[in-house]
Amino acid sequence: MGITFIPTDFTGKAVGNLRTDEVHQLITVANRVNRAFVCKHGAFYSQTMRVRDASGRLLTQGVDYKTVYHYADVSKLTGKEVMGFVIVTNQAVQSPVRVTYQALGGPFSISADELRELLDAIDESKFPFVWGDIIGKPTAYVPSPHSHEYWQLYGLETTVTEINRLAAAWPYGNKAVINENKGYADDYLARAKTEIDKYQAAVNAHLRDFQNPHRLTPAQVQRELLNNWGMSGVFHIADPANANTYLPIAGVVQIMAAELLPTMDAHLKNFNNAHNTTAEQVGAFTIGYVNNVLATKLDWGDPAVNSVLFGGIAEPTFYAAARTAIPAANVVSGKFQHAQLGTGWDGNDPSNWCLTGNQKWTRWSEFLKVVNEKRGKIANIGQTSSSGQSLNILNSVFSNPVAWPVGSLAIGSAVEAPAPDNRPRVIYLFRRTASGWILQ
Repeated sequence: MGITFIPTDFTGKAVGNLRTDEVHQLITVANRVNRAFVCKHGAFYSQTMRVRDASGRLLTQGVDYKTVYHYADVSKLTGKEVMGFVIVTNQAVQSPVRVTYQALGGPFSISADELRELLDAIDESKFPFVWGDIIGKPTAYVPSPHSHEYWQLYGLETTVTEINRLAAAWPYGNKAVINENKGYADDYLARAKTEIDKYQAAVNAHLRDFQNPHRLTPAQVQRELLNNWGMSGVFHIADPANANTYLPIAGVVQIMAAELLPTMDAHLKNFNNAHNTTAEQVGAFTIGYVNNVLATKLDWGDPAVNSVLFGGIAEPTFYAAARTAIPAANVVSGKFQHAQLGTGWDGNDPSNWCLTGNQKWTRWSEFLKVVNEKRGKIANIGQTSSSGQSLNILNSVFSNPVAWPVGSLAIGSAVEAPAPDNRPRVIYLFRRTASGWILQ
């Protein structure tokens, strides 16, 4: 008996590395189809492997079985596929199987079965070990959890025995203590119940005693303030006119439901000043005061135009402010036509207004005042038929460059188209340049 050492073969053809008819038992695992085995001498060349089952049938790799656990580095070195396990995938393969293969060899090709047989054959009695001969042993060992019977504890045999005796006696002694405590508690509760019943009976008897159990005197209850009346009968309960008997609480409730509550409900639903409260009493405005205030304001249906009540602003002032604030585009063609801004007061003639460069309507007098203050000399040539005629007049009559130097201004007007909406005439502004007058 010995160990078979196989040299490493990178050719896959060494005769000494060929293993023939190596027997393997296929073990079936529950709920599993595949069965596996490992060759006794480790890695093998898969292309040259031959496998036969118990019937002698040659199995086909890829159909009946497949090889796995690829040794990639060795395969790259040899140029041939080297694998480590065999998986039988066909359930029809009969066990055992016989395998012929070319082993790779080397230090990892030692057969585990041969090692097991060799170790099993060793007679341990022939190899005695002396503690002192063992080398490399540690000086101390980490203890592991372990337990002992109490009688195994040296010096504590009797102590453990006595503890066991106490433990065995405890249930019996404890039962007696529990029974004694239960008897004491039952007796205490019985006595307490007896005393409670006696107290409750005394209270009930006192409540049923109508013979002045407190022995009160007439002076103590001030009997002179009470009438010597009896309680009302069932026919007197709901009779408010009954004035010589005492009503029980039920009679009081009936009278409230029949007399008091309906009266209170009707009062709460009276929204016509049931208490006749005046405005002065509650600090409110009187109707006369409110009417006087509203008389100075516009009514809901009153028109704002031509009214002195609109914000307290006089009509001429109101429309003048409107013309100066509303953009010209809205006045000429928008919602606020020029003629709609007031026609019933003096000075509303549209010809008194001009459209200035800031697109606002301004009175002629105010516009000329601003121009005179800022520009100096201005020529006013009046109304002509067109802006071209105005330019001809300026270049012929106002052509003197000393009297009318560069920068001088001139104003003219013309009616070049009908104005059915009563718009003002067209106003033109001219400026003197080095080459003559031009339309600004």
